[in-house]
Amino acid sequence: MTPLSFLLALVKLSVRNPKEGAARVLALGLSRQAIWISLAITLTLGTILGYVHEAVTPEALGVDGEPIRLPDPFVSVAVTAVLLVALDFVIAQLGRGFGGTGTFFDILLVDVWLRVIALFAMVVDIVAFLISPELGQVVLFATYIYLLWLMLNFVSVAHGGISLGKTFLVIFLAGMIAFLPFLLLLSMFGLAPNIGA
Repeated sequence: MTPLSFLLALVKLSVRNPKEGAARVLALGLSRQAIWISLAITLTLGTILGYVHEAVTPEALGVDGEPIRLPDPFVSVAVTAVLLVALDFVIAQLGRGFGGTGTFFDILLVDVWLRVIALFAMVVDIVAFLISPELGQVVLFATYIYLLWLMLNFVSVAHGGISLGKTFLVIFLAGMIAFLPFLLLLSMFGLAPNIGA
């Protein structure tokens, strides 16, 4: 099996059976260096696809009536990386308080894998927008909902199988702790992270 066919097979498994897919990813035993490199690659590809997505989707307007633009790509990658690492660290710590056993690198790995799947989903959404903006909106909405479902299952597995209810609470609280202060700071400088992919 080639690396590409293995990757596609693992993506299909993760979409059909999120918990088994996450368990397979965790069982790969990737080194910390490999996880960091994978994070950098997925963030870079996600940012590139984000600009492609912006080019094919209807122009979004802010409350002031001005078009909403993505930030500089280097800023986007850096900001998104900091946010994701902060979120994953808090998820790892909070999860232990709910009976979880996952380490920071367990959470980071399944988060990176979620972003790999999100890259494939974004390509599908771009194609859908090219066919029809209305179809693209439906696909985009469905994608976000399913990615949330995948995230719940992935984090649950990474934390040793804690319930999805506890996992949701952990992610929600972690988001409040990790995101809000940083997002308030970013808004002061007119920056926004690219967390969609």
